[in-house]
Amino acid sequence: MVIEQKLKKFKIVFDKEMEKFLDLKIVQAEKISLSALEMVQNLKNYALSAGKRIRPALMYYGYLALSGKNKKEAMKLAMAAEFIHTFLIIHDDIIDRDNLRRGARSVHYIYKKSAEKNHYQVNASHYGNSQAISIGDMCFGFVGEIIAQSKFDCGIKDKLLEKISDIVFNTAIGQFHDVFAAAAKNGIDMKFALTILEYKTARYTVEGPLHLGAIMAGASDKTLKILSDFAIPLGIAFQIQDDILGVFGSSEETGKPVGADIREGKKTLLIIKALELGNKAQKKEIISALGNPRVSAAQIERARQIIIDTGSLEYSKKLAEKLAGDSRLVLKRSNLNKESKEFFSAVAEFMIKRKY
Repeated sequence: MVIEQKLKKFKIVFDKEMEKFLDLKIVQAEKISLSALEMVQNLKNYALSAGKRIRPALMYYGYLALSGKNKKEAMKLAMAAEFIHTFLIIHDDIIDRDNLRRGARSVHYIYKKSAEKNHYQVNASHYGNSQAISIGDMCFGFVGEIIAQSKFDCGIKDKLLEKISDIVFNTAIGQFHDVFAAAAKNGIDMKFALTILEYKTARYTVEGPLHLGAIMAGASDKTLKILSDFAIPLGIAFQIQDDILGVFGSSEETGKPVGADIREGKKTLLIIKALELGNKAQKKEIISALGNPRVSAAQIERARQIIIDTGSLEYSKKLAEKLAGDSRLVLKRSNLNKESKEFFSAVAEFMIKRKY
């Protein structure tokens, strides 16, 4: 795919900028202590590991869609989108108790194993979580610094900071709802599930980066509204596809343990629809597997089959395709330039066609 090649080229250039930034932080940390140095080195290794850089790419091309005056500065500022993402996923892995991210150890798991290896006189899991929270907080601090150091005028910087606050506000609400959904005894309905998808994913994965890029270009409220109308359905479709990967994808494909979403008790659209359409026996099997930390491979496989047999998988795939189609229609009717339309349309296709 052309878009994959474009994202790979973007990643190469972008990662050099991020590495340069983090190397300066390593120099700062080294002056403080060896522990601080190790902390930032671990962050650098984690931040520069696998990842397609979709969010900073959307921010960068969101800027180019409306202006091409300062590409170099826009590339630097795109780090804000990636550090927001890094901050959020470090904390998300703690919440979900995921030991793997991008096929490697999660930050909290790195420090948990360190505590065990060095026989620290603490609860190893708590130690790992605590250190990961600190590293996540550090990432969020970088976002403000990157904006403050940019060469854009103060009015643009103020709007960027306001938007970043809005992104984190919305994502926190989505995360809160997601944790509640997994814990709630009562069934979660479709409306609640879609709210989680919109606020936990769509507004920070697609809308947020596009808005940040457009704001850099001095976009009007009308243009921001067009980008929202494109981004929200696409972001929801992206998360539906991600949830499908979370159940049916392999560890090599997802970078997470097989069946992680089932083990964590996530009430995704797949699960909600399967419970809605399944018979009494099927519902019982899903409920027994959902949120069970000792769920067996056979139970996970059975839950997968029920999701297929009830039509939940097909329903979810069709909904993702419809939402992506709605997104592309908005783009087609917009007044964005041809190159930008082609790029965003290709990104939409890429985001929902990932294999599992």
